[in-house]
Amino acid sequence: MGRPKSSRYCKQPLLNNLSASIALSFIASGFFMVRGGLWLTNRKLAPDLSRNNEQ
Repeated sequence: MGRPKSSRYCKQPLLNNLSASIALSFIASGFFMVRGGLWLTNRKLAPDLSRNNEQ
């Protein structure tokens, strides 16, 4: 027997789809980690500046 009929619906190889989705997941997670890191540093600096102004 040849290939199953359902294979005609998947034009691209599954490995390409898998590698592309993994790469996009890494890019998205890195972006959100950087955004979260910047938010945390800004949040930590704000109380320090207000304390310096009070002294």
